[in-house]
Amino acid sequence: MNQRLLSPHASRRQIGAALLATAAATVLPGCASTATTAPAPRKTFVLLAPGWAGAWVYRDTIAQLRAQGHTVYAPTLTGLADRSHLRTAQVNLDTHIRDVVDLLKWEDLKDVVLVGHSTTGAVVAGVAEQALPRIGSVVMLNAYLHEDGRSVFDYMSARVQADITARLAKGETGLPPPPASYYAMPSAPTARAQALLSPQPLGAMTQKVKLTGALERVPKKTYVMLATFARGKDFETVHYRRAQSLPGWTTREVEMGHLPMLDQPEAFTRLLLSVA
Repeated sequence: MNQRLLSPHASRRQIGAALLATAAATVLPGCASTATTAPAPRKTFVLLAPGWAGAWVYRDTIAQLRAQGHTVYAPTLTGLADRSHLRTAQVNLDTHIRDVVDLLKWEDLKDVVLVGHSTTGAVVAGVAEQALPRIGSVVMLNAYLHEDGRSVFDYMSARVQADITARLAKGETGLPPPPASYYAMPSAPTARAQALLSPQPLGAMTQKVKLTGALERVPKKTYVMLATFARGKDFETVHYRRAQSLPGWTTREVEMGHLPMLDQPEAFTRLLLSVA
């Protein structure tokens, strides 16, 4: 306290206020001042839903991230969920890549955390080919880690491949979702998923992606295996093992099901923030 700032006739109240102000401004040795703690950096997330789902699957995640000051987009890809009326035989992987590239362009998004889940791993790889400078980080959740010239169909199980082939022969445009019980969630999120999952456009599953390696040039790349679901399924774990073998990738294995944003929303949000 600077005694020269106090009048010789200062009241006890004035002296007490000055002492309190001095104490508040004093940081004891070894104690950090909370006033100088930098806030957590705000991020821009673009969340791509897994096959058969749309933006609805991220409802809780979006709310939680925005409540913490982050910017969040979760585009529903053409032909799915609230855009299922747009599903035609012409909707393919290029369509879904364009959905995201156009979002990045028209919203002028930069340093984006682009999240791909399951079949939308192909979309992430395609977006990187066209909008690499706008992507700061990629997070893959049980996602198909594509090689050049491969399609989602190529990575599916033989049973699903046979189903897709038969539907294409009949002129169908979508693959119906698996029963929501397949995801082994509690009853409430299972009922919600059962009501909202929609057919996946077949063209997005059969078109082969053209890659030049842009994804590998993204500054930060993380692959997360949602092990409770993926464990024991070779068509899922092969992509995790591939990420482990590639330079520049960080890999994590967590005990979560395939749709943790539905049955473990808070834990899922924390996971996203930890890897973004």
